[in-house]
Order: sequence, then C-alpha cells, then structure tokens
Amino acid sequence: VIFRAERGGVPVAWASHLALTDEDGQRFTYAQRSEIGPQVDRSPRGPNGAPTGFDLGISGLSPDLVAAGAAPVAAAPWRLAGANGTDRIQAALTPEEATASGRSFGLSLDLKSTKPPALHNDIGYVGFADAGSSYYYSRTRLSATGTLTVDGRELPVDGIAWFDHQWGDFVSVGSGGWNWFAINLDDGTDITVSQVLDEHAVPILVYGTRVAPDGTITHIRDDQLGISSGESPWTSPRTNRTWTQGWQLNISQETFGPANDQLTLVSTVRDQELDTRATTGVVYWEGSQVVSGELGVTFDPDTGNQLTGTKVAGRAYVEMTRYDALSN
Repeated sequence: VIFRAERGGVPVAWASHLALTDEDGQRFTYAQRSEIGPQVDRSPRGPNGAPTGFDLGISGLSPDLVAAGAAPVAAAPWRLAGANGTDRIQAALTPEEATASGRSFGLSLDLKSTKPPALHNDIGYVGFADAGSSYYYSRTRLSATGTLTVDGRELPVDGIAWFDHQWGDFVSVGSGGWNWFAINLDDGTDITVSQVLDEHAVPILVYGTRVAPDGTITHIRDDQLGISSGESPWTSPRTNRTWTQGWQLNISQETFGPANDQLTLVSTVRDQELDTRATTGVVYWEGSQVVSGELGVTFDPDTGNQLTGTKVAGRAYVEMTRYDALSN
C-alpha cells in the first residue's frame, strides 16, 4: 500500500507498508517506509499534463531505521505502477529492513484486471460527515503472476489480487476507525464491506459492494448488512490492543427475494498486527482470513427449516483500525 498526504503548503508526504503472511508457518512479517517530496510520483503524463497511468516509488526507509543510523534514502524503491487495468508491483526489503522485521522477503507481480472497476457506496463517493469525504473504487479480481522471494529463495507464484484506490479531502475519519472486508469467493463473487466507527467504536457508516462473477456490480445498503464478531479475540503483547479474529456477515439479497448470504470469516494467523506509528501514526490489524458459508439462504416461515442455500468458500483480507486504545 502507498499513502499520499498533502495539506496546504506543506510538502507532499508519502508512506508505504509491505507485509507477508506465511499461513503454513504461522508467521507475519511487515516493513514500512516514508518519504517527502514530489520525486515519488513518476507517473507518465500526456501532452496536456494529465496522467496517463501511475508510477509511484518509495525509496526512503522507515524513520525508525533512519534514527538508528541507516541511510535516509538508500533503497531500491517499493514500486506500484500501471495503466488501463494492467499493473505491476515490485518491492523488496533491504538488509536493514529485513533485520528489523525478522525476515527477508520481496515480490514482483504482474496484475491484470478481469472485472470492471466497482464504485463503492453506489456512486463511488463516501461522506464521513465532519471528517470529510472521499472517492473510492476497487478492482476486485486481478490475475497475478510473478515471483515471491523469501529468505533468499525465489518462488514462482500465481493467484488473484485486489486493487483499492481511495482519495479525497478527509482526516482519517476523525478519532474513530474502521473494519474493512475484501472477500473473493470461489464461485467468482467478490464482496466488499466497510464499517466506519466513531471514537466510541460505534458504527456511523456501513456499506458494501457485490461484484458478480460476470462483473455485474450491486450496492449493498447498511440495512442489508449484519456484522458480528466471532472467534476468541487476540491481544497483542506489543501494543496491548485486542483484535477480533473472526466475523459473521449476513447480507440480505432483496434483489433476488427474501434470501440471505451467510458468511463466516476466520483469521489464518492471529498476529497480523502492524505498528506503523513511525510512518502513519496508526496501529492496525490487516491480514488473511478464510471464508465459509452459504449464499441464497431461505427459511420456511412456518417451520423455520432452511429451504435453500448454496455452500461457498473463499478467501478474505480484513483490516481493523483504531486511533486510540479501544478494544476491537
């Protein structure tokens, strides 16, 4: 992920986070970088100066490493680039970053969109009341091929990827936070759910987006969404923050009649916490989860017995963020 922040006449600031979840080995590793200045944005531009794609490269090391004596700018960039639905990711930890993170890793991936962009909150615009507003879309299913390098071993990989782009004039939704779910089901369905929270961890905005296997996009309203926590929570020994490890999502599909989608999400690795206060001022949990459940569930109104439902499985990436010490 790459973040860009600009306020008034203050020079543009950038931050980037890179993470790897080793599900079989039950290990989670991450690193962070920051850099100030317009040199990060190397996006190509047309004759009129408008961007024809994007090309961002973060070379500055984490402020923690710089404070410890590492060179401020001495690294091959972590790069995100692309145009017209074809993208590339190139990023690898320096020896200093690997030592600080406890593991060396890097990746080089070529991505290609297989579905149209999905505009969130129905029109691609989200209001956060006093905290501002943003534009927001996702490309929910991209083919991914390339290499993953772990501890010096280069592995060919392929799979699917998810691309999020959100920008606007907002201040990180005030002093609250959010829960965010990106779900790829094995039947080709993709679902996004966003739950924005106030400073008391009370939901103030909930919305979702469904992308069908054929690319059809449907907005999911807050009154169609039921979100509850499951599984025993995990408390970080480093930050003493408590993070939910499983979720139950119930999505009413009124378009197709009185049917519900019932999904269960469970973390693959409990410790997927990122302490990025050095670059973004935030501690958050973000990582992989497995999905199981049923789509199109209906019940007999007289007996309560289930009448229909199609079992489904999949993968999810879940982010939980707080800006204070509230439990999650």
